[in-house]
Amino acid sequence: MPDELDEDTWEHAAVPNADTNVSGCSDSSRPELWVDHCSAFYDGKLYARGGATTAAMMKRLSRGTHAASLLELPDGTLLFAWFSGTLGEREGLAGVVIVVARLALGAQEWSEPVIVSAHEGRSNQNPVLFRDPATGTVWLFHTSQAGGQGQGTAFVASIHSTDAGHTWSAPKQYTNFPDAGPFVKVPTAHEWAWQPTPKRPCRRHALDPHSTPTDVLGGLTRRAQGTFLVAPNGDWLLPMYYTPNGFADMATHYSVMMRTSDQGATWQESRMSQAGQYLAQPSVVKLQNGDLLAFYRDRRAEWIYTSVSTDEGWASPAPQPVLLSSACGLGLG
Repeated sequence: MPDELDEDTWEHAAVPNADTNVSGCSDSSRPELWVDHCSAFYDGKLYARGGATTAAMMKRLSRGTHAASLLELPDGTLLFAWFSGTLGEREGLAGVVIVVARLALGAQEWSEPVIVSAHEGRSNQNPVLFRDPATGTVWLFHTSQAGGQGQGTAFVASIHSTDAGHTWSAPKQYTNFPDAGPFVKVPTAHEWAWQPTPKRPCRRHALDPHSTPTDVLGGLTRRAQGTFLVAPNGDWLLPMYYTPNGFADMATHYSVMMRTSDQGATWQESRMSQAGQYLAQPSVVKLQNGDLLAFYRDRRAEWIYTSVSTDEGWASPAPQPVLLSSACGLGLG
């Protein structure tokens, strides 16, 4: 494990001996308390945190931020996306938008977050960054639900950039998903640590930037990438889940693998789990033999479930429990 977020002093990475600290930000189990204690440090600057680890408190539009996605570009630039209220709105309410910030290789400060996708009257959530290896185009997929009306009203939308995330297209809404409440999410390791202790609350960590192209949290190492996978024939594979009756009716949640060969114009779906199994937010990694290994978040917070596909599809979904759950999302690499 890296150092916890209970360091008494963080030194600014650009000036290792600077007399700069974040005293009062020592509650690692409740980093949301930093809002009051450490508001001056939400400046996007990189701070040393002991050893070779650095971290940044991102510049914010408001106090409501969540569900980050990180993408490393070929030149070493990092793109960082999350959703944020514009005037303090929380998840699920109108006015929540998708923002993106960037950190050039060697830079010591993240850029100002820029709103890249907003839908009037809706809450945009759960950005997933992905770079198409065939074209170099950067894509950002996200969900959007009607403000205050629940996740069952969600649709999936996307934007794309042909200039490495400097400018973005207008949002495109997808209407060809077969069920209500489609949701994407990228629970990458910079957001969630691996904590298999039963019922233990999730522990969040600040972002480790790119002194190396990997993050190491809780024994898991992953590259800075989204949840998209690319099939040998170039098709995109997107693990996602449905909440057809909203968040509260967790028994109806189920996971799927979506496949597209035309950049999202059409999709084919394979069921990864069934309604009644309470399994959502699948995190999938390709193994050396080409099989796909999936882990699922158990909405009952009882187990972490897993399943394997040998053909990029899940014709007979039978996820099995493998670890006691920590009630957290999972990141794999």
